[in-house]
This record gives sequence, C-alpha cells and structure tokens, in this order.
Amino acid sequence: MYKRQCILAEFDALPGVSQAVSTEPTPGPNPAAGHACGHSAFGVGSTAAALAIKQLMDSGALKGTVKLYGTPAEETGIGKVYMLRAGFFRDDDVILSWHPSRATLAPYSATKALVNVKFRFRGSAAHAAAQPFAGRSALDAVELMNVGANYLREHIIPDGRIHYAITNPGGAAPNVVQAEAEAYYFVRAPTLSIAQGIYDRVCDVARGAALMTGTKLEISYQGGLSHYLPNDVLNQVLYKNMTEVGPPRFDSTDIRFAEAITKSLTPDDLKTELDQLIRRGMSRNEASRCMTGKVLADFIVPYKPLDAVHPGSSDMGDVSLVVPTTCFNGATLALGTPGHSWQTVAQSASSIAHKGVISAGQY
Repeated sequence: MYKRQCILAEFDALPGVSQAVSTEPTPGPNPAAGHACGHSAFGVGSTAAALAIKQLMDSGALKGTVKLYGTPAEETGIGKVYMLRAGFFRDDDVILSWHPSRATLAPYSATKALVNVKFRFRGSAAHAAAQPFAGRSALDAVELMNVGANYLREHIIPDGRIHYAITNPGGAAPNVVQAEAEAYYFVRAPTLSIAQGIYDRVCDVARGAALMTGTKLEISYQGGLSHYLPNDVLNQVLYKNMTEVGPPRFDSTDIRFAEAITKSLTPDDLKTELDQLIRRGMSRNEASRCMTGKVLADFIVPYKPLDAVHPGSSDMGDVSLVVPTTCFNGATLALGTPGHSWQTVAQSASSIAHKGVISAGQY
C-alpha cells in the first residue's frame, strides 16, 4: 500500500525580538523580528527528514510519496487553517511535525483552541489641557476595555485564557486626547466553541468601553483555530524512533554556551522546567535527577498519554482534526529557557540547535 506522508516545515518569527547568537541580550535594529520560537530550526529539521525519506524511496527501500509543506504564519495561528481551506493536506495519509524545545519527547496532550481579534476605537482629538471636554479618547476606551477584560477573567472557566497587547496607543503626546487606539486580543479555551463564547463576552466588554467613552468601535476578527487532537498510535511509533536514535549528542562547546545562557535565567524558569517534566510523565525524583548538574537535556522524556490540555495553541489543531497527525518536541535549547525570549533567539541558530535539528530529522 502506497502511503502519502506529509512533513510540515513551519516558518515564522516574532516582531521586536531580534537577537545575536550571544549569551547577553544583543538585539538587532528595532523592530526587527527574531526566531523566539525556534522556527529557524524547525524548517531545516523537517527538510532533512523529507530528504532522507526521499532517498529511501529512490533506493526502493520504501514505497510511497513524501511531501514537504512550508507552512507560514504559525504565530498568528492562521497559516495552516488557510491551507486547509485551499485543499492542502486532505489527500495525505499522515502528517508529521515537530517543534524546537528544551527536551526531547513525544507529547500526548491536546492544545487550546484560539480566537484572535483586534478592537479599534475611534474618538475625536482635542487639547488635553485647554479643551479635554471637546475630545473623546480612544485610548481611554482601550484602557477601560482592558480593565473590563481583567475582571471578566474571574468569570470564565479555569482553562480559559484572555491576553492582549495595545498595538496602537494613539500617539506619544500626553497633551493630546487620542483620536484612535487599538488593542489586539487572544482568547483561548479547550475547544473552539468555548473560546468563541468567551470571545463574544469580550466583544461585549469592548462595546461597553465604547459606550462609556463616546467612541466608535470596529471589531476586526483576525481568525481562529481548533484544539489539537493527539494520536496515540503515531506517538508510540515516534517515541520508539526516539529511543532507537537517542537524544541529541551535545559537546563541550554546546554545554559551555548553555551554561552561560542558564546564568541569565531565574529560579522560577528552572522550577517551571522541573514541573513540566513531571507533568509530561516523569516522577519528581526522576525529573530532579535528570536536571541535576545539567544544562542540556541529554535524555528522552518517557512517553505518557495525558488528559491535561496544554496551555498553548497551534494551527496544527485544525490539521489534526482532518488527518492523523503527530508532533514531537526536540531539544534545541538549554533547560529552563523561557519561550518567546531573547535566550531562545540566541540559541535557535547556535550549535545546540544544529545538534537538535540533526536528531529531529532522524526521528
């Protein structure tokens, strides 16, 4: 039977987090983007795997078809959703993917669905000292909305998430009543229907803020994505491959670089790492033993299906609801490295990441 294998090569970056391969914060020209989620390693590892499979097929050792898809815009959670709508993936038998991380494991857990939306308020400008009464502050509307959203958090399910950024404060002059302002919101929940319900309530909060400030509101829905559905059969095959290949083989240069990075981390970063390993299936004693005296994960986390929902989201969710899908984590970062940080950017083009990429391609 001919199998149609699809390997995903995500590529994306985050704005304003450029960073040199350095153990100190060394940002590039602002607001240059940076690989604070390891996408620079992601695509390379996936390409290596696709080339290896093609060589096996060319030699006659395997039969079938392998596809490598470059999938953009993962950070906004929409790239693969649009690709699905365009007909991609639907004729594939299995989807393989991975993500750079701090440890090597085949995680079996769902992720949260996500809705992202921009709220644009428009008021009228005025001199903030001479005639504030003549203005209608869009920035006030944004601030009132954010306060309302913070109060709303108490009244959504514990697994729900609401977070935001003020993407347009309306200007930098404090003596001007800002005529326009914008807030960008993410709403997460275990399923898309729950996330949409929370989103509707956030929209009501925005309408209330516009009413209180006498401003006009534009709700710009940016998109949404579904929760990820893990596949136990594929994960077990993947874990078997991991144990046969082994973890990345880091050398003394990698260890020294990781040690220097670790000095910039906080005790909470390392405690979070320990808690993550325990949550992923290790006992506390085993996790403590693996982390003691180590800065890089030279081990593979035991496979354990989990009922818990991962707090993050990915457009892999929509793909997993259509085609059997598996996604693993590959060690490319020092233990404890926080996601979306300058430390992640610094390591994502280092020799540490190079070792992790080679192992990811082999898995």
